[in-house]
Amino acid sequence: MVVLIFLVGMNIGDAVRMLNETCLEPYISPVMRGFLMGLNTNLYHTGRSHALLGGDVSLSLSFVTIPDKYDYATYKVLKWNSSALNFTDTVEIKWTTASGPEKSDSTLGEEYLPPVLPRGFNVNLLPLLLVQVNIGLLRGVEVGLRYLPVFKLLGEKFAYWGAGIKLDLKKMRVLKAPFHLTPFFFYQSIRWGEFAKVDIISIDLIFCKTINLHLFTLTPYISPGIGFATARFSYGFKYTDPLTNEQKEIQLSPSFGYFAPKFSGGLRFRFPLMPLVGWTLVFNAIFTEFPSFSIGLGLTAR
Repeated sequence: MVVLIFLVGMNIGDAVRMLNETCLEPYISPVMRGFLMGLNTNLYHTGRSHALLGGDVSLSLSFVTIPDKYDYATYKVLKWNSSALNFTDTVEIKWTTASGPEKSDSTLGEEYLPPVLPRGFNVNLLPLLLVQVNIGLLRGVEVGLRYLPVFKLLGEKFAYWGAGIKLDLKKMRVLKAPFHLTPFFFYQSIRWGEFAKVDIISIDLIFCKTINLHLFTLTPYISPGIGFATARFSYGFKYTDPLTNEQKEIQLSPSFGYFAPKFSGGLRFRFPLMPLVGWTLVFNAIFTEFPSFSIGLGLTAR
């Protein structure tokens, strides 16, 4: 954020806070929301649970699409009235995201703050690489785990983990039907130093049926569900106070919430390798505001 030297007549800290938080949301929101929805891809592979201490280990490559309507971002800027020495109104500006991280508008002279605005991210396809372990417990109950070793990202510790549970009502003998019906709950956590805290919850109801073929087992599944996510940021912004010419810093804590219904569908192929052990190949798609598609390969044991 630049050219704060025109700020007079109001609390400088409040103005800096408003300008930062107003510009950050449209700038980062599309990619952030797509990333959060993408983390819900390929969570369960099938609604059929593993037997006690059976399970699988899988690696999935997912692609999240960012809709074209997010090819611009809308910001609010303050219009400076030099005669009144105060802020009088706001103006909404739309930038295309064709190229470059910033765009300077010649129509925004010194009467507008800020005269240089960031653009929205020009991202149409967001790739994600996900590793997951599923373990069968008691009859019909299975837990899923995701974890990344803690590493440093831009000097700050980045930690990610997820855990969930699914309840195969057919194996639990609650349901008598030619298909499996399975409620599924999964929680994921991201912590990036003190800068970002992200919590994601996925709730799904899975319908699947296993078809035994000659060389492999096919399990198609469909699943309606909902996804919740919250992202909270905390960072300091430095600026020059135009009244005192002092260097100051203000702590900002913007947050984003995200809720979306979703519908998932997929196919799971199991190829026998040895008794009770086999390879799995999974194709999965989530249809929502940010559609995502994935392919996964794993090793499974019943």
